[in-house]
Amino acid sequence: MSAFERHPKLTLSVFLFVFALLIAGLLEIALRFIVPYDIGYYVAVRDKGVYTYPYGEIIMNSEGFPDTEFDLDGRKKRIGYFGDSVTFGVGAGRGYRFSDLLEEKFPSYDHWTFSMLANGIQDQAIVDMVESHGLDGVVYALNLNDLLPTVEAKDETQNIDRPPLLYRLQMWVRTVPDQYLRGTSYLYTWLRTTVKNALTRFGVSDTGFQAAELFPSQNKDVLEDVAARVNATGKALRARGIPFCVILLPYEMQVSGHAAQIYRHLGVDWEEGFEDGSTQKLIKDALEVRHIYDGLAAFEGLKDSAQAGDFFVYNKGDKIDFNHPNRAGHARLTDGFLNSRACPLYR
Repeated sequence: MSAFERHPKLTLSVFLFVFALLIAGLLEIALRFIVPYDIGYYVAVRDKGVYTYPYGEIIMNSEGFPDTEFDLDGRKKRIGYFGDSVTFGVGAGRGYRFSDLLEEKFPSYDHWTFSMLANGIQDQAIVDMVESHGLDGVVYALNLNDLLPTVEAKDETQNIDRPPLLYRLQMWVRTVPDQYLRGTSYLYTWLRTTVKNALTRFGVSDTGFQAAELFPSQNKDVLEDVAARVNATGKALRARGIPFCVILLPYEMQVSGHAAQIYRHLGVDWEEGFEDGSTQKLIKDALEVRHIYDGLAAFEGLKDSAQAGDFFVYNKGDKIDFNHPNRAGHARLTDGFLNSRACPLYR
């Protein structure tokens, strides 16, 4: 009697498993010739070292931040820069981020970058770093994709809605398969990108929530929640005598009509008024922070002439990307920020 006859279900399962591995291997090889983007463009790193990305170099220090080691014994006044992947330098690389450009112009300060590759505002982290690192000023670059509802651990005994299934799923994806497969496996990265881009087209952020920034009038409660957290951070810093400056970062479809047409064609949608800065206006109205710079002003007058990719990352990595400024975008934001004199740290 053959093995199949003795254990038909087990034999069939093994055959199907080996067949699936063979198909996956063939797809892995084929996608290396088909995929048009760099699968490692957005891969996060946390360990100390020097990393080379397609857009430039990133240095990670021993504390897990994208900067050289912080000299806690230094005598210069210290400005801390907080934010997400834009502040990290995705699309620009070290030396070309707005924090680096400000460091070149104001060498009498230490300019320390505390950004994280994550979504959501870093309210408590800012206060903690001010205290632990003796910061004398804070610049927070608020990206529009940080406009998320407050998500906390929920007590299952309470009658409180849990975060969306997509949110919980993406948290698992970031902590498990992404760590080992994103940027390494073409098949995994391609599948991930396909799902992520489909969610983007349906108006869902990669956190599983509706993209509040694209539909601000429908999500005023979310914007007000975020503003309240930023206001609380500002209040905590004022109590410590620390200047707090907020930069509102724009999306590419707000600075380029050509880019807006492309993203519309790709299936991305947003409500009327978003292209003209309605989201930033609602945030500014809700903020009680004294020093605010609307980064959209840095691109004023360019909407009819700017092409997709002139100031933002376009079609480079594994996502539909309209929120990461490139080197030219960082330079434009830096000049606009300084010329506005919105932040007392640079006067």
